[in-house]
Amino acid sequence: MSYVVCQNCKHFIKVNAYAPLNFDKCQNCGHMLKFAKDETELKFLLSGIEMPEVSYEKVCKSCKSENPRQTGACLYCGSTDFALKLDEDSVKRYNQSMQNAQNIKIITPGQNAQASLSGPGRIIFYIISLFIGFIDFLFFSMIGVSMVLGNTPMPETTEAIMAFATQNMTSLSIVVVASLLLSGIFAVFVLPSMSYKSSFKLAVAIGLLIGLAIMFMSGNILYGFISMLLCAVLTGIGGVIGEFIVHKLNKLLNF
Repeated sequence: MSYVVCQNCKHFIKVNAYAPLNFDKCQNCGHMLKFAKDETELKFLLSGIEMPEVSYEKVCKSCKSENPRQTGACLYCGSTDFALKLDEDSVKRYNQSMQNAQNIKIITPGQNAQASLSGPGRIIFYIISLFIGFIDFLFFSMIGVSMVLGNTPMPETTEAIMAFATQNMTSLSIVVVASLLLSGIFAVFVLPSMSYKSSFKLAVAIGLLIGLAIMFMSGNILYGFISMLLCAVLTGIGGVIGEFIVHKLNKLLNF
C-alpha cells in the first residue's frame, strides 16, 4: 500500500490506483506532499526522516560515466545500460536523521499527530477521559431515568425510591447498561486513536471509578465490589466499540 504524506501536519492519504488524486498539496495545510511506497517509508516521513532521493544523473554501467537522467544512450560510449544513483545531499540528510532517530517517536499508520503524545500530556488527556466518561454516565443515566419516570414526579423519600426501583427494575437495568456502554464509547473519542487494548483499559478504569462511587453511596462493600466488576466489564466493552468506530472513521477520512 502506497501513501502521500504531508510532513508538516502529519496528514497522509492512501493511494488508490483506481482513483487518481486531484490535488498536489496537502488539503489540511497546503504544504507539498511526499510519496511513501510502503508503511516503512510512511513511518519515516511522519517522523521527519526523508528517504534518499534519486539523483538527476545516472551512471553508465559500461564506462562508469555520469549522464543526465533523460539520456537514452551514454554520451561517452553509446551504451544503453544505466544504473540510477542516489542524490548525495539527500543521503547525508537521511543518515543524519537516522543518527537522531533514537530521539524521535515513530508514528505508526492509523495514528494522527496527537497520537504521539506521551508523558504529562498523555496523563492529562487520560484524566480528562476518565472525568468525561464519569460525567457521561451520570448524564445518560439521568436521561434514562427521566424517560422511565415520564410524567411521574421524582420520588423524594428512601422508601419511595426503593419502591420505584423495584417496580421498574427491568427498565432501570437497561438504562444503567446503556449508560455504561455509552460512557465507555464516548470517553475513547477524547484521546487520539489508540489500540483496542489501550481503549479497553481506559474504559475499564471508568467503570471502576463508577463502581467505586456506587460503593461509597451504598455503604455495602460486597455490593460495591460486584458493581465495580460489572461496571468495568460493560464500560470496557463500550471502549472497544468506541475504538472500532474511531478506526473506521480514520479509514474513511484517510482513504
